[in-house]
Amino acid sequence: MYNPPMPDPQFARIETIYRALTLPAQTADPPTLIAISGLPGTGKSFLARHLAARVPCVIVESDFVRKTLIPQPTYTSAESDLIHQVAHAVIARLLHAHSRVISDATNLAEWHRERLHQLARQADAKFLIVHTTAPDDIVQARLRQRFAARDPRDLSDADWNVHLLLKREMEPIRAPHFVVDTRGEIDAALAEILAALNEPRV
Repeated sequence: MYNPPMPDPQFARIETIYRALTLPAQTADPPTLIAISGLPGTGKSFLARHLAARVPCVIVESDFVRKTLIPQPTYTSAESDLIHQVAHAVIARLLHAHSRVISDATNLAEWHRERLHQLARQADAKFLIVHTTAPDDIVQARLRQRFAARDPRDLSDADWNVHLLLKREMEPIRAPHFVVDTRGEIDAALAEILAALNEPRV
């Protein structure tokens, strides 16, 4: 009796996320990957949205990937590994389609950032790292506000305890990168990042 091959669940997950994203009408030459790195509450998604409002980008947000695939996440290591694998596969697909992509995730470990850099190299894409920061009192207030009156665009479940836990695991960024303090006006920082996007490659 013929048994048809089982569908690849990972391919189905990747396709689900890819189809759920808002893709820009225009492509980029060269494609670009902007890796945002920062602790919870430091304004990663805030910065990503402001960048995407100024130049067409596809935001691949780890929290969006997680909540789309797993409506009631458990945040186990195995689950997080799956989310990263799917997000990276989607990013690679977008880069090879000549998109500008923003990786909106904590990206705190050096190997996470190096993996993203590898994806950019494989697609002959430009690669930028942006590190978001904010003072502790501002971060605490933001995370309290998250659970008091949630912004519908905010998909993260991280609170101050998660922030402190991840802070102990954060590794220094060795590569050249931008630092954006999101406590106030960010227009100057955005202009600097956009200027780097437009610089010709040598």
